[in-house]
Amino acid sequence: MKKNICLVIIVLLSVAVSSCGFKKINDQEVNLIYISKFKLDGEKRVGYIIKNQILLISDKLGKNKIEITLKAQKLKNTKEKDKTGKMSKETVTITAIIDIKTDERIITRSFSKSGDYDIANSHSDTITREKKITSNITEQVAENVVKFLKLTFRN
Repeated sequence: MKKNICLVIIVLLSVAVSSCGFKKINDQEVNLIYISKFKLDGEKRVGYIIKNQILLISDKLGKNKIEITLKAQKLKNTKEKDKTGKMSKETVTITAIIDIKTDERIITRSFSKSGDYDIANSHSDTITREKKITSNITEQVAENVVKFLKLTFRN
């Protein structure tokens, strides 16, 4: 009986110790780009979120040295009104226009996402909903920009 318990403990310990390493999934995208200059225009809060996501893939040993200019915009529009003329739903649109300058070319690309939120009875709830949808949309735009950069400079 003691032999079986000891065997089980040894097997569990060896599995636990051998499975604790960390490895990047996308090893082929290491040292892909180096961002030497980053200029940000427009909506600062949205721009900083996108900028931080882009800078995560920048590496000083990167093969492609690039300069990026990012113009971020946030637009709010009324989507629906109720019978009394009060707004009941609004749309938030996040747009990021990115100019990438390399040694041999300039690439310009626009990314845009929209999202809706309902107007709440209290103003603070409405502001919270707006911030939440803005954050979610901004993260999606940032992911799209990062994917574009990885695909563009993979070759």
